[in-house]
Amino acid sequence: MSGTNDRRGEDILLSLIYPKTIEMMTGEQQVEFAYAAEEQLQFMTSGAGAVKRESLGDASVTYADPQTVTCGGQEICPTAIARLMKCGLLTRWI
Repeated sequence: MSGTNDRRGEDILLSLIYPKTIEMMTGEQQVEFAYAAEEQLQFMTSGAGAVKRESLGDASVTYADPQTVTCGGQEICPTAIARLMKCGLLTRWI
């Protein structure tokens, strides 16, 4: 983990999970959440998943990913989602 003070990854993931605060998580969940938050921040700053349309001359391609999860217009890192689900912080509602 980079130790940065940029909490955007943490903030967006906290809006998706229960419990809503880090203090309410188990020790293992806190560790996994910290890794997921770092993964999310790296995903956000790297521009991963950002290409939605490419053009070359008159030809263009628009990509659509039905598996993409967004929150408040921000795409969520698939690796972070998997990590949060594995440690019980995120569940799939049916």
